[in-house]
Amino acid sequence: MPWSYSHTYTEILCHDICILTIPKVHTGLLYIVTRSKRILEHGYQAYTHSEIACINSYISYQHI
Repeated sequence: MPWSYSHTYTEILCHDICILTIPKVHTGLLYIVTRSKRILEHGYQAYTHSEIACINSYISYQHI
């Protein structure tokens, strides 16, 4: 298999994986942020370390 073909195939494969994966990650993080905001609005301080990490990742992802 020539180098140019394998390089193009790899780019297409990575592109397809991103198209299929990122919307699911984005939707999941949006759910966590929405849920966390509801918790905050009700006055509960019930954040877990994983929720805080996800919120920080979501915020960082939005700035890209």
